[in-house]
Amino acid sequence: PGPFDLMKGTSKVLVQNLLALHFDAVQGTFVDESGLTGGAPDPGNTISTVNAGYALVVLKHASAEFAGTPLEGMIQNALTAQADFLLDSLRQADGFASAYTLGVGPDPAAKTASAQAAAARGLYAAYEATGTADYLAGADEAYAHLIQSFYLPSAQAFRTTSGSAQAVYGPKNFALITGALREAYLVGGHAEAPAIYTRFFKTVGNQMQLSEGENTGESGSDSDGDGIPFIPEQPDHLPPVFATEATLDLQTVGVGSETAVVPEAIRLSQNYPNPFNPGTTIGFTISEPGTYALTVYDVTGRKVRTLVNRTLAPRSYEVRFDASHLATGVYFYELQGKGTHLIKKMILMK
Repeated sequence: PGPFDLMKGTSKVLVQNLLALHFDAVQGTFVDESGLTGGAPDPGNTISTVNAGYALVVLKHASAEFAGTPLEGMIQNALTAQADFLLDSLRQADGFASAYTLGVGPDPAAKTASAQAAAARGLYAAYEATGTADYLAGADEAYAHLIQSFYLPSAQAFRTTSGSAQAVYGPKNFALITGALREAYLVGGHAEAPAIYTRFFKTVGNQMQLSEGENTGESGSDSDGDGIPFIPEQPDHLPPVFATEATLDLQTVGVGSETAVVPEAIRLSQNYPNPFNPGTTIGFTISEPGTYALTVYDVTGRKVRTLVNRTLAPRSYEVRFDASHLATGVYFYELQGKGTHLIKKMILMK
């Protein structure tokens, strides 16, 4: 056998072990851990949303790889069951829970960006594998939670835990978030996802790449003895070595979410997501204290809602706008104050 045969054979064994040891056919979900008792599978009772989502990604590829074999039907049945479990048991009104314990219920701990990202990634994969519209809708819902509850346009970064003033990133949750953004664009058709991806990568990803090159004093090999190789062929001197952990202080106070950096100018950001349904986030920055108003108008110029109208300190702000009561259409939002008059357009699609 050649390398392809060996890899496919190994994949077959892994898929069979996954189904035999980790799939709870009664509950319709894969559990995180399993063992053997007396030679028989002894699965645990906890499933994390990250593992549930990425089990769907694995099964999607496995189903295509083993199409036409007896494994295909088994894989498809498990994939459908796991996607249904993700929607029925892990989805909540305010986002996807981080984990679920069989016989107990969803983990009551604060929601995480990783859970929303993995749910979106997995359900997009399930939709691609089955064409089931409910999976696409569930993936879009998870993506919406990720953007609306975790993304801070003014900081160009994501909260990692709901409500936390400090984001803690590692290679895993960074990859989960960027993976969800990629699939949201490619499968879900969310046009704003690439821009968010790029901003997030520049803000966080670039900072977490450990730079080793001439500009850091390296002269070749590992001359500074830190275990990170000198890679001269990369013009940006950024080898594929990612920091284990990084933190970003979001300092959430006041109106919506704010960062502690005082802006140099007054700015009004494009709302995220856009188009939106039914909620979106509007970010703006204030460079000097004063009274400011943020107002939403319809296409006729009729005032729909005043979101902010008070004295604000210099910093960045975010405000949520819920358009549940409004009809599909084009709307405008205006920031006024201290001689400033900024307007941007947004689209509500129901």
